[in-house]
Amino acid sequence: MKRAFCLLLLTLFIQVTTCAQSETVTSANQPVSLLLSSYPTPIYNQYIDSNDGFRLETIIDKAKEFSKQLQVTRQNLAIIQGRIVQAGLKPNPTLDVEVITDKLGGTREGEYNFSASYIQPIERGSKRAKRIRIAQLELAQAEKELVFQEQQLIGEIRLQYAESIAALESLKVTERLIALNENTAKLVEVRVKEGDAARLDLNLVKVEVNRLKATRLQAEIQVRASLTKLKFLIGLDLQEPLKLQPILKLSTPDNFNLESLQEIALRTRADLQAVRIGEDLAQARIDLAQAESKSDINIFGRYQQSRSIFDTKTIGRLQDTDRQLGFGISIPLKLFNRNQGAIAETIATKMQTSRRRELVEQVVKRDVALAYAKLEIVLESLKLYETEILSGTQENLKIIRAAYDLGEQPLLDVITEQRRFIESEQQYTNVRKDYSFSIIELEKALGLPVQ
Repeated sequence: MKRAFCLLLLTLFIQVTTCAQSETVTSANQPVSLLLSSYPTPIYNQYIDSNDGFRLETIIDKAKEFSKQLQVTRQNLAIIQGRIVQAGLKPNPTLDVEVITDKLGGTREGEYNFSASYIQPIERGSKRAKRIRIAQLELAQAEKELVFQEQQLIGEIRLQYAESIAALESLKVTERLIALNENTAKLVEVRVKEGDAARLDLNLVKVEVNRLKATRLQAEIQVRASLTKLKFLIGLDLQEPLKLQPILKLSTPDNFNLESLQEIALRTRADLQAVRIGEDLAQARIDLAQAESKSDINIFGRYQQSRSIFDTKTIGRLQDTDRQLGFGISIPLKLFNRNQGAIAETIATKMQTSRRRELVEQVVKRDVALAYAKLEIVLESLKLYETEILSGTQENLKIIRAAYDLGEQPLLDVITEQRRFIESEQQYTNVRKDYSFSIIELEKALGLPVQ
């Protein structure tokens, strides 16, 4: 009776732990298939739906559409588009009209002086083309900044998605262990009634069940917090229910090394591209400041008409009307203000932009180096768990249970070894999560998906 009970208990435990190992978020080489278990996971199933749950790609698409941060940046593109239109407009002409008459002075003799002038500024130094060039570079820079923001947002979503999946996996393992231990408690209770086990064994199992239930509460809190963060990144209402698909597909780059990854990042990082455009933008502003040191030409034409009335003793009152048409140019003399301050400012700004570009290049290399180093360590740790630790702890548990079956070990030792196995499972889940994080952080550092 005792041997049959222990064999049944061992079979149940191995079944649930095998399924817990199989339902992983990812593996170092390939995704692991989802296996069904006979143990129910009611809380876990509230957040996971393999068929109708949100896929990661769907979540990313929704975030691109609903993210307030991206909407603000996209609106900045429209602002700069208006700036381009404004930069290409020619200077407006000026029309001056002047009328001088004696009718308002009370004499009403009919004398007046009328003049009209039309003034058209002509820009020199290709100022309009330089303004357009600046606005176009600003647009190109803003587009790269938008790409970088999208990449960062996608990276944050992928990290949070992986965090949510890992939290759900921990919850699932805990729920199945609760079910397993509840079944164990029922079997031990039968043995206690039959006199084949001490009541202490039953109390130990019940304490373990309650401990796991407390762990489940903490796991559920973590799941809810993680999903709330994910909803915020997507731009969804925080009260809206969210179910996920439980698979996160990631791949480790083949034949990669630090130097080649850093070279890729220096070519592809959108924030670095934006800073490099900023150098061209700074030079364009220098060109415009130098062009503005040149005087513009104002071409004008003037029409003037005047009528004079005067009295003579011999002829009487005479009336004379004069009409004049004139043309000319006006050139401001830049004797003192030749835009020296603005030129000096733009030159200094370009130097600052160059230093900023060098800084961003260093940051890019640092980001890649940190992600690369973390990935190397996590891969070694993941390999160690998959080849040594998990199989070793499972084998230890089998031996302890066999010894318990023979009456050579107390149930407390079995529970202690089970806790050690659970701890290894949780650590393995954390290592898988760290692996996911390392790949995603490397993709963020590179500015493109890892193939």
